[in-house]
Amino acid sequence: MKNYETFTKEKMLYLYKATKPIKYKKLQDRIYFELSNHIDDMFCDFIDNGMSEEDATEKSLNEMGSPEELGEELKKTHKDTLHLVKFIKTTTVLAVLVLIVSIFGVFESKDNLDLAKHYNLPQETVELKKV
Repeated sequence: MKNYETFTKEKMLYLYKATKPIKYKKLQDRIYFELSNHIDDMFCDFIDNGMSEEDATEKSLNEMGSPEELGEELKKTHKDTLHLVKFIKTTTVLAVLVLIVSIFGVFESKDNLDLAKHYNLPQETVELKKV
C-alpha cells in the first residue's frame, strides 16, 4: 500500500507540472481530471499485467512524457479556447455597458429637450444627438 501512496504523490506532482501552464482554471481542472484518469488506467493495466506497483508507477508516468513539455503542448492546443473565453467576457461587459448607457440615455433625452429650449436650439439638433 505504501507504493500506491508513492504513486499518488508522484502522479499529483506530475499533474501539477503538466497543468500549471494553463491559466484558465476551469480548463485546467478538466485537463487535470482527464490526465489523472488516463494515468490511473495505465497504472491499473500495468498492475493487471503483473508489474510491481513501483514499476507501474514509473512506467505510467514515463509513458506520458515530460510534464513540462506536455503542459506547453496543452497550452498551445487550448490557446483558442482561452481567446474565446476572453472574447465572450469582453463582449458581455460591452453589451451590459451599452444597455446601461441606452437606459440612461432615454432618461436624459428629456433633459436635452429642456436644454434646447433654454439655448433656443432647434429641436432637430437635439433629436440627432439621441442614442
